[in-house]
Amino acid sequence: MPSPKVHKTNRRNCKICGKRFKIVQERHRTRYRSTCSTACQNKLIRINYRPWTPDELQYLRDIAETLPIKQLITTFNRHIGILGLEKRTGHSIRSKLAKLGYSLDVKHGVYTAGVISRTLGIPFGTVTLWFDYGLEFYRLKDTPTSTKYITAKSLRNFARKRPQSFGGCDFVDLYLVLEDRQLTEYIVKNFPKRPGRIAPQKVRCIETNQVFNSYVEAGKKFFLTVSSIYKSATFGEPAAGYHFEKIQDSQEMSRVQPRLNPRAKQQQSV
Repeated sequence: MPSPKVHKTNRRNCKICGKRFKIVQERHRTRYRSTCSTACQNKLIRINYRPWTPDELQYLRDIAETLPIKQLITTFNRHIGILGLEKRTGHSIRSKLAKLGYSLDVKHGVYTAGVISRTLGIPFGTVTLWFDYGLEFYRLKDTPTSTKYITAKSLRNFARKRPQSFGGCDFVDLYLVLEDRQLTEYIVKNFPKRPGRIAPQKVRCIETNQVFNSYVEAGKKFFLTVSSIYKSATFGEPAAGYHFEKIQDSQEMSRVQPRLNPRAKQQQSV
């Protein structure tokens, strides 16, 4: 049988009214209560409250939404330490940011893959794939699962190397993350479409003789991916037992015909 939880009862004096009260400490858990009630706790908070100086508020506004919250807290405390002020707790800084109307997420200068994906309307998997293509990032912790942060400078360097990766993005959204008007105008002008997208093409299923206006429409009918239907129509590969061919493109089909497998040739002749 599992051993029952061990409870240890302690008594403490309330820091506000001096009343003696009990606090229960459970195994592997300690409750650090210093007041006997919520009313006394609120009084203690008001007593310990330290007003924010204009210099603190101005610097907090300057760095708000530009750094990950943990790095922002460290940077803020380092700065006010130079000014000779007492450091603020993480809870105090988070609370003040919320009261000033700022978000705890990074929106300027430093981004995450999720923020870039939502801002530009690019799939999250595509953004994470950019790391394999040379997009530089950094982590606050040395663990493989910690969040990857991308600076605006590294994103601009990546955009200069692979501008096609940002094709089809809106000018305003792209300018907000790149922060470079000339580079943004170049990408929007020369890469108006997203890379890798297959243009609409009419295809026919050889087995059922059905005609579809695009690969997407055929994929929905047979529960197949667009790429599998594209490969079938282009190279004659089977897609879940079905074969497809492009229509209104005799030159392309003449190039593909020799590569069709025997089953496809036989069904196509019928």
